[in-house]
Amino acid sequence: MLFRSAIASEHVQQVVSIVDLTLHSIDEERLSEEVVITRSNAELHEVLKRAQSMSPLLQGLGLTDTNGIVVASAVSPVASRADLSDRDYFQIHRDDPRTGLYVGRPVLARSQNVVSFPVSRRAVLPNGTFAGVVAARVDPKVFSAFFSQVGVDTVSVLRPDGAFIARFPEVDLVNFAPAPQSLIRSQAQGGGVTTQGIVTSRSPFDGIERLIAYRVIRPPTLIVVAGMEIDTIRRAWLLRVYPFLGLTFGGLALIVVVALLIRRHSRAIAAALAET
Repeated sequence: MLFRSAIASEHVQQVVSIVDLTLHSIDEERLSEEVVITRSNAELHEVLKRAQSMSPLLQGLGLTDTNGIVVASAVSPVASRADLSDRDYFQIHRDDPRTGLYVGRPVLARSQNVVSFPVSRRAVLPNGTFAGVVAARVDPKVFSAFFSQVGVDTVSVLRPDGAFIARFPEVDLVNFAPAPQSLIRSQAQGGGVTTQGIVTSRSPFDGIERLIAYRVIRPPTLIVVAGMEIDTIRRAWLLRVYPFLGLTFGGLALIVVVALLIRRHSRAIAAALAET
């Protein structure tokens, strides 16, 4: 099970790395000039459009200013001027310079009726001060096809607060209840000593008892959980053991039969010798 969770987490790590690298490169390209104010919205649009074409994982690439106003996007050379200052990812990047790549909760884009989770990075000026936020969306389905090949019943990717950002089999991520407090989440919040483990847990969602293998990846902190039903594991074990048991009992029976034949033969020989 640990091996399978490691395979799933490696895929998640690769996706996260690609996303982080793309957002970081956008920030560097935008701020490569000392006088960043000279770059027009049209130029910034081309930067975002080029980055999005090179990274199909990302959707809706956008850039805000220090007040959370969208000043450029990959969709249109004309900035929407939408106010995103109330978004949690904007406030986190604005208030905490140490925040790197931030992965938000899945949301439903009503205009497209598509679920995605936001990913974002803090943009900084050459002198290190806050310049805004580079943000995009990622479709959770980038994980589903791979997870279906891992060979377990369920695979989930969770934030430290228990919110699901991806799951196989697929569920309604927007309305899916966060995972309850558990050993898995406490390990993720504990600072990094334990990054993987196996526990037995009964799901609060479907009531099924599973063997759970989890692995924590950083940064950002995400928990990848692979689960297999206990009954499935038992059946698989019995299917492997039954042939062995059959051979074992068959061998024991053969030994008993041979022993009885030898004993009978020995008695016959003894009786023949007694008559001579």
